[in-house]
Amino acid sequence: MSKRNFSIDLLKVLASQVIVLHHLANYSPMTSSVQLGLQGLFDLLMWEGRYVVQIFLVIGGFLSVQSLSKYFDPARQVQSSLPQVIWQRYLRLGKPYWVAMLIATMVMIMVELWILQDKLHWGQTLYQLLAHVLLLHDVLGVEALSAGVWYVAIDLQLFALTAMALCAAKYLSQKTQVAFHTWALILLLALSAAGLYWFNRNPDIDEWAIYFFGSYGLGMMCHWAILQQRRAVWSAIIVGFLSLGLWIEWRERLLVAAFAAAVLLYGEPLREWFLNNNRNYAKNAVRAKVISWIEQWGDASYSVFLIHYPIILLISSLMLVWEPQNRAADYSAWLLAWGLSLGAGFYLHRKVGQ
Repeated sequence: MSKRNFSIDLLKVLASQVIVLHHLANYSPMTSSVQLGLQGLFDLLMWEGRYVVQIFLVIGGFLSVQSLSKYFDPARQVQSSLPQVIWQRYLRLGKPYWVAMLIATMVMIMVELWILQDKLHWGQTLYQLLAHVLLLHDVLGVEALSAGVWYVAIDLQLFALTAMALCAAKYLSQKTQVAFHTWALILLLALSAAGLYWFNRNPDIDEWAIYFFGSYGLGMMCHWAILQQRRAVWSAIIVGFLSLGLWIEWRERLLVAAFAAAVLLYGEPLREWFLNNNRNYAKNAVRAKVISWIEQWGDASYSVFLIHYPIILLISSLMLVWEPQNRAADYSAWLLAWGLSLGAGFYLHRKVGQ
C-alpha cells in the first residue's frame, strides 16, 4: 500500500473539481439552462467556489516546508543554494503550465478572430504570453490568459519566500546558539502571523505572496504537528491562530483553510481505519482501488487546474456560434466541457507533468 499522504490527494481532487465547476458556472453561457432547479447549488459554486484556493494554499505550505527543510538544515547532507531550489520549483511548475498557456493563447486567438471577429494585436498577444511564461502577469498588470493562473505565480512566490526564510534560519543558527529548527519556526510563524493579521486584510496587494502566507503557514503547522507527533498541541495553536485572525476581521475563506488543515491533521488516521476496519478482503480490495484512483487524480489535479479554462472557453465559444436554443444541448455541452477538462488535464499530466 502506498505510503503517500492520502489526505493531500483527497483535498487536491476535491479542490480541483470545485474550481472547474466554479469557472464553468461563472463563464459558460450554458449555465443559465443548467442551473434551473439547482439555483442554490450554483450560487454556492459561483460565489463561494473560489474559496477552495485556500485548500491549495494549505497543501502548498505543508509540502514546501517538508521539501525545503532538507536543503537548508545544516544537520542534513543535502545542501543547495537558494537560487537553485527556486529555479527547480519554477521548472517543476513550468512544464505543464507552459503547455497550458500555449493552448490558452491559441484558443484566445481563435475566439478573437472567429467569434468576436476582432483584429488581433500580435505584439500585445506575445507580450501577454511572455509575461505569463515568466509568471509576472499580475505584477505587470497583464490580463490573464486563463482563469486561476494567478495562483501559479503566487505559488512560486510563496515557495521562494519560504526558501528565503529557511536560508535566513540557517545563517542565524550558524551565528547564534539557537538551533536551525527554532529559527525556522520563529521566522515562518512570524511571516504567517503578518500575512494573516495584516497583509491579508488589504486586497490591493493580492498579487504578492505575503497576502496569502497566513493560510500557507497553516500547512506548515500541520507538517510540524505530524513530524513531531503532537497533533493535539498544534491543533490548539492553529485554532488560536485562526480565532485571532477571525476576531480581527471575519473572512469566510479562513474557514476553508481551517477545514483543509483539519483534514491534513486527521485524515491519515481515518484512511487507516477505512482500509483496516473490515476483514472482508473483497471490500478492502475495493477500498484500495478507490484510494488508488484518488491518488492518480490527485497527481493530475494541477494539470486539470491549468488546462480547464481554455477547454471551457472553447466549448462555450462553439455554443455561442451554434446557438441551439435547446436545454438538452446546453446540458450536454456543460457536461462535455467538464469531462474534457478532466480528460485534458489527465493527459497533460501523463505527457508533461510527471
